[in-house]
Amino acid sequence: MKSVARPENCVSLTRTRVNQLIWDLLSPQTRSFDSVIQQHQETVVKASCNITKLLNMLCKLKSELGDDCQQEMQSCIDLGIDSIALLSQYNKMTNIKRKEYQRFDLSPEYHHLSSPSIPFTDMLYGDNVHQKSKEIQDMNRLGRNLNNNNNARGRGNGFSRGGSFGRGRGFGRGRAGSRRGGYRGGRGRGYGGRGQYSNDQGGSKNLRGVPSFLRNSIDLRHAYYSVPIAEEHQKLLRFIWKNTIFQYTCLPNGLLSAPRIFTKLMKPVFATLRQFGYMNVAYIDDSLLLGDTEDECIENVQNTNDLMEWLGFIIHERKSVFKPAKQIVFLGNIIDSVSMTVVLPKEKVEKIVLECQNLIKKNVASIRLVAHVIGLLISTLSAVDFGHLYYRNLEIEKIQALKFSFGNFDQNMTITFAMKADLKWWVENLHCQKRVINRKNPDFSMTTDASLKGWGALFKDQKIQGRWNDVEQTYHINVLELLAISYTLKAFCKNYSDIHVKIFCDNSSAIAYVNNMGGIKSKQMNEITKLLWVWCIERNIWISVEHIPGKYNAADVESRKIDDHLEWMLDKQVFHKLVEIWGTPDHDLFASRLNCQVKSFSSWKPDPEAVFVNAFSILWSDEVFYYLFPPFSLISRCLQKVQKDSAEVLMIVPLWPTQAWYPVLLEMLIDFPKMLPRKKRLLSIPGTEKIHPLHNQLKFLACRLSGKIWKTKAFQTRLPKSFWRLGETVRKSNTQLMSSNGSVSVVKGKLIHFNQL
Repeated sequence: MKSVARPENCVSLTRTRVNQLIWDLLSPQTRSFDSVIQQHQETVVKASCNITKLLNMLCKLKSELGDDCQQEMQSCIDLGIDSIALLSQYNKMTNIKRKEYQRFDLSPEYHHLSSPSIPFTDMLYGDNVHQKSKEIQDMNRLGRNLNNNNNARGRGNGFSRGGSFGRGRGFGRGRAGSRRGGYRGGRGRGYGGRGQYSNDQGGSKNLRGVPSFLRNSIDLRHAYYSVPIAEEHQKLLRFIWKNTIFQYTCLPNGLLSAPRIFTKLMKPVFATLRQFGYMNVAYIDDSLLLGDTEDECIENVQNTNDLMEWLGFIIHERKSVFKPAKQIVFLGNIIDSVSMTVVLPKEKVEKIVLECQNLIKKNVASIRLVAHVIGLLISTLSAVDFGHLYYRNLEIEKIQALKFSFGNFDQNMTITFAMKADLKWWVENLHCQKRVINRKNPDFSMTTDASLKGWGALFKDQKIQGRWNDVEQTYHINVLELLAISYTLKAFCKNYSDIHVKIFCDNSSAIAYVNNMGGIKSKQMNEITKLLWVWCIERNIWISVEHIPGKYNAADVESRKIDDHLEWMLDKQVFHKLVEIWGTPDHDLFASRLNCQVKSFSSWKPDPEAVFVNAFSILWSDEVFYYLFPPFSLISRCLQKVQKDSAEVLMIVPLWPTQAWYPVLLEMLIDFPKMLPRKKRLLSIPGTEKIHPLHNQLKFLACRLSGKIWKTKAFQTRLPKSFWRLGETVRKSNTQLMSSNGSVSVVKGKLIHFNQL
């Protein structure tokens, strides 16, 4: 039967296998019997495949036969179709019988899966049996909780049957380790000048500016169940389970508004403690208590504990810390008040690393598993400074997969290389990650802005600007604003390290992406942000961005009024011809990121991609081959620099014999100069259609120069004393440039011929 292949367009012609989850529940006898039935079904499926192929051949033959045979051929095709229908019906009835036989091995809660109304695919129980199994498990768990009346909550089981239930029975003693008592007030003392700490948002961010205090913590057991619901409102929290109506008599855990309600309820409690001078940070049912000395901490925790018990809350002694400590576990993280950092517990690190390693090994995984891993990674962000950079690829791919699967978390998705790269970072770096609670003040600030034309920045008294290239001009303005921040930082801070930089920007999207280290709305902006932060991490630079109104943004002018006369670039084809003659230069001394001819270049002002700023401030080494196309006013200074540093350069200059630097240029030649072609776009501004306004008047020379005298002398010895045609008069000076045989000049009595490129 292996030789019988299934037609490619007949996906359903395959034997029906039992879902692995159900197969694991079956007894060995049932498995053996079902395997035999599957072999019989395999025979039926192969027969259907052959009939399908036969019908395909008959249909092709029918189109080639005459009209007198059409009726007989159609009858044969109809008989074949009826045969396939009968075999399909037999296969369906067999699957129904298989379900009925397997039903006796399944628990009652799985019996509904055996219903004939549930369609089968290539799997006997359908494709979403895992989701149905999870629903069954959740329902079983709910049933056990509802039927368990001895669940050790402080006030019964938290709900009533039949839609009626009396008032709460008070707060008795719970499990071992829980206690209650009266509030002993009057023990606190006021502390003048103490700061107030909000209990609305917990976590390490509320500890900013707090010195190295000693700390305690108090955790409440089943905090929500300590909040009774008014009887007239209990009907709004009803649900039906097995034809019985239940309603909550206390605050449910799953209620969307429950965290906010409980937080507002606890505000007066912590306000009372703060009025007595006790410092605390609270988040729902967890509270962190602080003090300058051990005695203050003990007094703080004792009075907080007494007040909580007096109000009817149950203290979770196993999770609470009553002894003052400088290192304490709060909200699942370890807070160190000496180093002012937050780190993850070792057990949590090992768990997350193991989950990431398991996901890296897979090429395909369920969306639910990926979401589970993403949840674990997000739970660490309060203790991992740069964790935001390395989970969004997973989140973006998960969202896309959910769209294609119509929200089904049990469908599979591909684990891409980008996702694996992020997971690999967590595996390799999580053990050494931390979060700094208190960042130092910014060392300096800068302002940026972007327009559709270019970008600008202001740092101290220095202003810089730049034009967008052809690709960048197509980007959205939010992307351009983010690029402006990136270019500004790289231009001004490439030589800095261990600093904090504050950047002012007038675009809220760019601000959010930088401060949040990325986002999921724009994949492009997320990638730019990630590259920017990675660049900063390599230099230990911390950046924070704040909003500045556009009308106060001093960089706005720089981004809109771009000076076009600073970006002239030699035609690429002409440059490549020169490279073929003299080789590729190692460094471009007068360029920007838009008009540089080689990757390594120096810029006039700070540039995000420049290696150096101000070419005259560095040594022009004789071991480096430089390319120079300087502003015309700097040609004389450049020649002096070449001579001083004994450098070797490829220099582009205008053919201006009237200038004082012209004879000096000729004396520094080590090869015959090349006259550049007269073409309209010999000089242009990258990203624009602008050409040099003097393109019809200017003539340019490409010169190979050296500051080493022995090289120039060696070239001059190769030059002839005269160079003319028969019948011409001998030149007596170098003032005559043009003759019938081309452009020439004379240096030290030797004739230099200018070759055309």
